[in-house]
Amino acid sequence: MSLIKNLEDYTIIWLDSDILTNYETKQRLRCIINYIKLFDNCDECLRYINTLEKDEKIFFLVSGHFCQSIVPTVHDLEQILFIYIFCNAPLLYDEWSKKYSKILGRLFTDQNSLYLKLIDDVKISNLSTITIFEEKSLKSLTKENGLFMWFQLLTMTLVQMSTTQDSKQDLIKICREYYEDNDIELIKIDEFERDYDKTKKQAIWWYTRDSFLYRLLNKALRTDNIDIIFKYRFFISDLHQQLYELHEN
Repeated sequence: MSLIKNLEDYTIIWLDSDILTNYETKQRLRCIINYIKLFDNCDECLRYINTLEKDEKIFFLVSGHFCQSIVPTVHDLEQILFIYIFCNAPLLYDEWSKKYSKILGRLFTDQNSLYLKLIDDVKISNLSTITIFEEKSLKSLTKENGLFMWFQLLTMTLVQMSTTQDSKQDLIKICREYYEDNDIELIKIDEFERDYDKTKKQAIWWYTRDSFLYRLLNKALRTDNIDIIFKYRFFISDLHQQLYELHEN
């Protein structure tokens, strides 16, 4: 991955002394969460977690070998959403794991079951996250008046800017770079490049689809990442126009 920084909301951290790093495993995980950090050393894993901002959202996978050493340290961290124990003998950890709410129901012996639970937990996390436009518009005018006005002005500026085919290509370029190892998202990016203009620019449909557009835009707006937001200028303009037309009708 050429871009080191995570541009999405979620990260998978997997700690296992015998971790499977083959291409198929990574691709299956990236169908769920694109950004993955693999560790086979407990201390290195902890050092990395301690560098993360508090608004990062981590799905933490750990082997039975490491779980009792690291879980007590990381369980209560705000960044850790869920913890998954992947091991050959789950009964060894069943009673111990009941002390930790983020592990409940997340002891696995096979990868397929683990993947299915990850998918369910990501859906739950998505539902619990207010969409970025609602989140920004509901900010208190008394407490964060300056930030609210900044966001309103930014939106108005982007909507009023003239857009060209280059605007679309700017976005596609950074998406391809970020998802260069993710075959599934690359297919969606190709589809977007090929079909977006042909389908009357269905911005609402694309935004509500589980794809790179929704994931990157939400993270960028939530973290006020101006560089990424600017790349989305043509899409935000189309989305604004379609929402306006929908409201008028």
